[in-house]
Amino acid sequence: MGYLSKTTEWPRPKPGSGKLVINPVYSGRLLYSVVFILLYIATASDIGANALTCNCTEDCVSNCTSGFYYDSGICQVCPPGYYCLGEEYSKIGCDVGEYNINTGSSSDVDCQSCDAGSYSTEGQGSCTICPAGYSCDVSTGSTSTCGSGSYSLAGELVCTPCPTGYYCADTSNSPLLL
Repeated sequence: MGYLSKTTEWPRPKPGSGKLVINPVYSGRLLYSVVFILLYIATASDIGANALTCNCTEDCVSNCTSGFYYDSGICQVCPPGYYCLGEEYSKIGCDVGEYNINTGSSSDVDCQSCDAGSYSTEGQGSCTICPAGYSCDVSTGSTSTCGSGSYSLAGELVCTPCPTGYYCADTSNSPLLL
């Protein structure tokens, strides 16, 4: 046999003969293709096994839009009391003394200050009116009961000492005249 070129006519087998004729010029490419496909299949099965054990809090990248936060491998809508920057970030709570009634907020501008006489802790969707008989610290969101000889009415942030000529039978009611 002499030199073979891509233009050489190769005999076609008769239909039903079960014979396959491969052009030697292309046989190297065919072998390379078969090896490539087998390597791809072997690698893909390894990737599939690793994907099942992927720790998405460390390995995966999220692309949440603003107003959503990344949690447990998925994007969640931002709840009231929070604002969400999107991407892979967690939700961010409104500060103590602020609230946000909206869902899907994307900026701290959506956090509003509590009205006078009310307070909140971090990440609240509403403020709480300071209850009667308590003092309320708006900087921490904590409450303390009024001591004996003092009182506060609902919406008052501090306990007031009972005035002279009055007595305070109960810390949550107005003083009574002696």
